[in-house]
Amino acid sequence: AGLELDALREALAGLAVRDWKLNAEKIVAGGLAATRVIVSVSDDTRERTFAELDALIGSSKLDNETKQNAARIVRRIAETEARLHNTSIENTPLHELGGLDTLIDVVGTVAGFKLLQVEEIFVSALPFGRGTVNARHGTLPLPAPAVAELARGVPIRAVDIEAELVTPTGAAILTTLARGFDPFPRMTL
Repeated sequence: AGLELDALREALAGLAVRDWKLNAEKIVAGGLAATRVIVSVSDDTRERTFAELDALIGSSKLDNETKQNAARIVRRIAETEARLHNTSIENTPLHELGGLDTLIDVVGTVAGFKLLQVEEIFVSALPFGRGTVNARHGTLPLPAPAVAELARGVPIRAVDIEAELVTPTGAAILTTLARGFDPFPRMTL
C-alpha cells in the first residue's frame, strides 16, 4: 500500500523488545504481483500473559494512539480466550497468541495504519474456510474457536477452501478497529 518498510521498523522499535525481524519480499500470488511481509521471531522462551503484553505496550515509546489501539486489540484477544477457557483474563493462557509475533503483528498493523494515515477501516464479510488447524490445544476445527468467538455479530461468509483464512490475531484486529462491516462504503480509490 506504499508504506516504507523502514518506517514500520522504526515505529516497531518503540516497543523495546528484541529478537524480531521484519522483512518483505516481492512475490507473485494468483498471477498478481504482491509484497509478502514476514515477521520472524527468535523469542521461544514461553507464552506471555495479557498483563505481560499489556505492560510491553504500555511501557513502550509508541505514540499514545498506537498504544491505545494495540492495547484494545490485545485485551480483546485475552477476553476472548478467557471466555473460551472459562477463566479470568488474568489467568488466561494465551498460548500462541501470547507470542512476540502476535505483539509485532498487532502493533505493526496499528502503526502501519497510522503511518499510512488511514482514518477509517471498513471490513467485508470475513471469509471462513473449512478443515482443521494444529495448535497447542491440539487439532482445532476451522474457523478456530477464538475466530468464531471474535466474529460474533459481524458478517461472515463460507468459502469452499480447506484453509485458515482468518486467524485469531487477524479477527481481533479487524473486529476491534473496523468502523463498519458491509455494505461497501462510498469512496474514491
